[in-house]
Amino acid sequence: MYKILFFLVFVFTVSTNFSQSADSILSLNNTQIFSGESYVFKTDLISKLPEKGIDNIIRFFPGIISYHNNYYLRGSRSNEIGFFVDGVQINDLFTWQNPFRLSPQSLDEINLYPGYVPVEYGNISSGMFGFKLKTGGEQLRFNIENTSDNISFSGDPFGEKERLGTFWYGYNEINANIGGPLFTNNIRFFVDANYLFKRDRNPQKYSGVNNFFAFDKVTNDSIRINLPNGIVPGNGLDNYNFTSTLLFDFGELKIKTSGIYSFQRQDAERLHIQEYLNHRYGQIENKAGLFSANITHNISENISYELTGSYFFRNEETFDPYLKDNYWGYGDSVANADAGIVWNRTARDFQRNYYGRYVIPRSYHVFDFSFIRDGAPPVNYAKSEQQKISLKGLAKLNFFDSHNIYLGGEYTSELIRLWKVGYQLSFARIFRNLSADPRNSSEESIKEMILKTYGVNNFGYDLLGNAANSGLFAPPEPTTFALFVNDNFTLADSLQLNIGLRYEYRDYNYRKIIDPLFPDKTFIRSFNNEIKEDGLTDTKSYSFILPKLNINYRLFNNLSFSLRYSGNVQSHNYNELFQGFFHQGYLLTYGRWNGNDPFLNGDLKPIETSLVEFSSDYNPADNISLRFNYFYKQIKNQSSLDYQKVDRNSAFYKYVIQTGESNSFVNGTDLMLEFLDKRFEIFSSLSYQNARGSFLTSHDNSYGDFIYTSAPTTSNNEINLKAFVSYNFFDLKKFSSLFENMNTSLMITFNNGHPYTLIKNYSRTESDIRDMKPIGEINGLTTPSITQIDFKLEKNISLFDKVNVGVYLMIINLFDSRNVYDVFRSSGSPDYDAHVSDPELYHIYVQSYGEKYLDLYKMNLEYNPRDGQQYFYGPPRQIYLGIKLNY
Repeated sequence: MYKILFFLVFVFTVSTNFSQSADSILSLNNTQIFSGESYVFKTDLISKLPEKGIDNIIRFFPGIISYHNNYYLRGSRSNEIGFFVDGVQINDLFTWQNPFRLSPQSLDEINLYPGYVPVEYGNISSGMFGFKLKTGGEQLRFNIENTSDNISFSGDPFGEKERLGTFWYGYNEINANIGGPLFTNNIRFFVDANYLFKRDRNPQKYSGVNNFFAFDKVTNDSIRINLPNGIVPGNGLDNYNFTSTLLFDFGELKIKTSGIYSFQRQDAERLHIQEYLNHRYGQIENKAGLFSANITHNISENISYELTGSYFFRNEETFDPYLKDNYWGYGDSVANADAGIVWNRTARDFQRNYYGRYVIPRSYHVFDFSFIRDGAPPVNYAKSEQQKISLKGLAKLNFFDSHNIYLGGEYTSELIRLWKVGYQLSFARIFRNLSADPRNSSEESIKEMILKTYGVNNFGYDLLGNAANSGLFAPPEPTTFALFVNDNFTLADSLQLNIGLRYEYRDYNYRKIIDPLFPDKTFIRSFNNEIKEDGLTDTKSYSFILPKLNINYRLFNNLSFSLRYSGNVQSHNYNELFQGFFHQGYLLTYGRWNGNDPFLNGDLKPIETSLVEFSSDYNPADNISLRFNYFYKQIKNQSSLDYQKVDRNSAFYKYVIQTGESNSFVNGTDLMLEFLDKRFEIFSSLSYQNARGSFLTSHDNSYGDFIYTSAPTTSNNEINLKAFVSYNFFDLKKFSSLFENMNTSLMITFNNGHPYTLIKNYSRTESDIRDMKPIGEINGLTTPSITQIDFKLEKNISLFDKVNVGVYLMIINLFDSRNVYDVFRSSGSPDYDAHVSDPELYHIYVQSYGEKYLDLYKMNLEYNPRDGQQYFYGPPRQIYLGIKLNY
């Protein structure tokens, strides 16, 4: 802690001394970050940040904690932040994440509202990011930029050699944009195109595997593994993003249209060790788009209005790249051969009678690990769609000298579809067997019976995956209606009040089971999970009145105080709300203990947040700004798991459900500094927060009930420091022209770790709630602290009158810090779990399989902890070279 305080004092002292040099003073008026209720990064600052990609840039905002692409704002959960583009909300409806990889070059500014949200914005819990797209200027401008981490210009991405202490992870990005007047200065356009390729979308410093060989004496199977250091294959990503704006500027009437289209394809999640032999990678493909139009019209000095309309969509598919959506052929060797994949059989396959048209390649079994053979379809087919239409209008009235009133309304209509089911490799064989029985009817009815039996999760699609708009498979169509009014007025020269009120009504427009206590009213317990349609009823609707208050008192010209209150409300993301009815019947029969796939009943009460914030702003000079914040917020109706008990006469048993019974309470402070002169640009923030929750948690492995616990939340990082320093070599220009148009910047981030619970674990995956028993206090331990320093050096060279070239070097994690983001909860270590650290288990495994079993076990832990991506560590050092041409 003393190091942090020393650093802030040092920065403040240096900036104060610099401010005394009159020839270097610049005003913060046009660049100030900490202004009013929001923080603003403008395009000039964005271009100096030592980071690529909007997902990485937003982690630099005060109060934001990031773990890879998950963001936590002031102790909130990662699904409680709104994302807006030109005033239109763009959150992915299923996950509530940002669906677009917006190019920073396409943005005019980024705003963060960390708690107080203006009355015209809704469906937000803890805060919101607002992205403002660029518009063309009065002169034609063209820019093109390329960034790569291939600093040694190698042709072998898996060459295993470190270069300047880092690996080539296969990052390549090209961005081009053009903007300016179209026929006349009143009509201006801007177009940005971005291509991003990542050979490894989650860079880690893997230790590699050098010719590892293991033989199982019982199964007579063997495995040989070679993996390069650093990069891992089968983890790539391609993204294309196109952004455009068109502005009609007719003075009092302005019309701005915005468009975004994104296409992304990436390798599906895979087990890099146990799927090492299989070079058939699953694919995830998504397409997303946004079109919006905004009209602003000043009718007179006292009356104006604004109208906004938008359409948003996002479609996603997970598929095998050879058979695509022909999932009925995934387990058919003939269908695979027709697609170019031949399943070769070994002599041992024939010895074991493991062959035939509907027999997938036999996995190798070494010790108690299964290794999938080459050629097997790697994923189950799945798809989803989401659409949203929104309309907003507001009128501004200034009939009184000191009152600025605006009032308006908003309407949003959404539609979502989902289709997914497991065990698809078995479908071809089961269909063949059932078709051979003359008592069975049509091909379609047989397929539907198979899908129901295996718990297809479908809404908006029928059982076979065709779009459906009515009946049992009708899609959820949530609607939101809001009215709002706001008055901004001055009581005295130094006292300004902003008072608002928002009414919000939400209807999920779906159906749910009548009686969770007696699910027999809806489901017939059977192998194919039959449903009684009269056992369904409509989901609830909800309405809220949300007050807003912002009081600002200016004591002196350079000292002001603010008091804010904001009531916010947000829907749960839809993968916590909606579920296909046949999947619910399947869960009741077969998956009632599964905490990773709980029963969803369609109408959790939306998340409610109440925030109180006090701020003090002090400007000791025109180029120095200081801010102090204190905030307290309460978040209600957060999601958690619980057991739903059933009637004693029910044919079903109690089952895991998603509830909204958790609450959080967060208080904290922010201390911020901003400084600007001809040499330096500095901003820093030091945040403290204390986030505690009252939530449900499982407490033993005996199938007992969940219990309420009051403890720190897992998203509580007490201390968070960010410091940005940019220097333009102002003092060195007189010695050499080399320093002309040169700039360097440094970004320092530090935060405490997050709480976690040490558990007694009875399974290897740490995912089954039945197999986890807390040891000690809930969330009583904390992961290690994180420190990362990022660096950028840029030089611009003028070639002609209007043409210049820029080159830059950028280093992420300059000192290659080994930052631990998470740990195995059974051991408290990021490198091993209890099955390795427990001496008793260690000896059992060695005695049963030998030392090589533990080598294989540790490989799995390194490459796929908890059977997912390696997210236990932060990014390693990465070095990028970039070049750009500006006209």
